[in-house]
Amino acid sequence: MSRTPVVCTVIASAALLAASAILTAGPLDPPAGPIAPTYKTLTEVEPRIAINATNTPGYGNSVYRIAARGSYYLTGNLAGAASKHTIEVESDNVTIDLNGFALTGAAGSFDGINVPNPRRGVAIRNGTIRDHGARGVFMSNTSAGTIQDLVISGNTLDGIWLGANSTLERVRCVDNIRDGFVLSAANGSTLTECTASGNDNGFENPGGEIIFTRCIARSNSINGFEVSTGGRALDCVSAANAGVGFQANGNRVTLEGCNAEFNGAGGFLLQSHDNVLTRCIARSNGRGSTPASGFRTIAGQVNTQFAECHAIYNGKSGFEITAIRNSLTRCTALENGDDGVEASGAHVTIAGFRAEANAARGLDLGAGSAVDSAAVRNNDSDGIRINGNGNAVIRNSQIVANGAIGLSVGNGSVVEDCLIHLNVNQGCMGVSLSTVKRCTFDTNGTAAGNLHPNLSFSGGGNLIEDNYIFNGDSGIVISFGGGSIVRRNICNGTANNYGGIVGGNRVAPLNNSATLTTTNPNDNFNY
Repeated sequence: MSRTPVVCTVIASAALLAASAILTAGPLDPPAGPIAPTYKTLTEVEPRIAINATNTPGYGNSVYRIAARGSYYLTGNLAGAASKHTIEVESDNVTIDLNGFALTGAAGSFDGINVPNPRRGVAIRNGTIRDHGARGVFMSNTSAGTIQDLVISGNTLDGIWLGANSTLERVRCVDNIRDGFVLSAANGSTLTECTASGNDNGFENPGGEIIFTRCIARSNSINGFEVSTGGRALDCVSAANAGVGFQANGNRVTLEGCNAEFNGAGGFLLQSHDNVLTRCIARSNGRGSTPASGFRTIAGQVNTQFAECHAIYNGKSGFEITAIRNSLTRCTALENGDDGVEASGAHVTIAGFRAEANAARGLDLGAGSAVDSAAVRNNDSDGIRINGNGNAVIRNSQIVANGAIGLSVGNGSVVEDCLIHLNVNQGCMGVSLSTVKRCTFDTNGTAAGNLHPNLSFSGGGNLIEDNYIFNGDSGIVISFGGGSIVRRNICNGTANNYGGIVGGNRVAPLNNSATLTTTNPNDNFNY
């Protein structure tokens, strides 16, 4: 057998290996100059400073002390000590990254992180601060601080004291013995997606112009949120707090899209001027042994505006208003334990309102109030009552199936274009100098054995015209002979259509028209 092919194969393989070595081999001569290392230094890998006894030794009343600006971080959990702050900061522009670890206090310890003197630009993030003998974080002297992604819990005093113009994001203050967030020095700060639960106050006694966004206060032993002058709460929730859900302590407070539920002392308490509430809900507040209202304003405070706010199943009234110059637009009050709107001493402007199934009156308003496009139905007592001298305007409203008087207006009021139907007592009751025009009264005064007219006035100088009155105890009753005018009404099917009008009033004669023929003796036409 020939060996030539084997020899050729070996030679060819050797040639290929040699060519490969030529292609992959590096230069035989090193470059000129000294050989430099290619690895990174520890400072380049981790440019921050670890918090420990070597880098940040404590001094006096601190376990660890940061005395120079820079970025610091934890390499593990740190324990506090009696009569000391765990970390004390004595510099501007310091960032502390807890790195997911915890600062844990000891018996008799002070604050978790303490910034004792005025500083700027301190940032703390990413970890837990718990079980200290004083506060979790104290930095009320610090401006332009940043706090992010912290859980502050179980501290003997407050969770955090915040300074001015600070930013908080995703901070939780839980089960601190006193308040969660103390904001008395936090003017101009913003809190986003922060939570306070199981503290005394959730967000306590804020400074001015603080903005809360998507924050939650739950199960605190006093109030959920306190908002002061120029402050705003947007899309926040306050639930199951023993006190008030939201309390406005200063002027010009804006609450938008906020929800207060199951709070013991009421949903919203407004103690100041010029507040605006939009799309807020008060549900099931104040249903304990001391009933409280969904929304409440304090006497002497003015100009609160409610728009698209809803009070549902609160222990007292839906809206309890003692301040003056308030307005409620497109709001509702449903199934509350007292009035839908309790404002007997305040003049209120109401538009597009629904008051239904409340345990007392639908709307109980002060003199000079105005109601337009309201639906007031199935309340246990009166539909609408105007107190004092009246002087109210009620237009374009439905007042239906209420348990007592449909509408009580006092003196000098105007009622136009309303449906007043199926109320147990009088449909509309007034005194003097009022106008009732273009209304429909149907089957009012249904209480058995009583005389409850569809339309009843006890004083003089009233104008009653162009109304349609049908069914019920009686049609029109005017018990005072003081020159009221009754004309162009149609009254049918009542026990006594016009017989309740005493002498001394001007009632248009029946069937006294050269241009209109009618065979119905109940038609009250006058041309």
